[in-house]
Amino acid sequence: EIVLNQDLDIAPLKEIERSLIKEKNIIDLENNDKYVRIKGRIVDIDEGRRLIYMTCSNCNRRVQNFGETWFCESCNEDVEPSPNLVISITLEDETGSIRAVSFGENAERILGIDIEEAMNIIGETQDEFAPLRQLKDDLIDKEISLLGRVRYSNFSDQLEFIVDEVEMA
Repeated sequence: EIVLNQDLDIAPLKEIERSLIKEKNIIDLENNDKYVRIKGRIVDIDEGRRLIYMTCSNCNRRVQNFGETWFCESCNEDVEPSPNLVISITLEDETGSIRAVSFGENAERILGIDIEEAMNIIGETQDEFAPLRQLKDDLIDKEISLLGRVRYSNFSDQLEFIVDEVEMA
């Protein structure tokens, strides 16, 4: 027989997650840090990285294009793709700098435009990098607060910050 203590008051999951958040300077970030908040200013935007990537409409993971079909490895099937934004910025505080990568709605928050607006700019200019070039001057030196996690990138041989939440100052 299981007896529940109905007088027990359990905090909502969001509240518990928020209590785990640590605010850190960039220099103090370590591989595999989670629930970390960093604050700083945008000093660079990676204009060489594609702004739009296709994701699975079921699980939101990146999909592979095989000619006329899109395949999701997570779902192990051909799927209908959905476009999403990705942006890579360099964030700097008084202690150092780190590359921060934002996807989907977080990328939209940083850019100040949504996926439809980005696709319209690309369609009008026939240039997939046009939205970044148009918005770069407005974004450089902008103060921002990011919540996320840290991972080591084999590609860049450096730590990078994966953004889970964005607050524009």
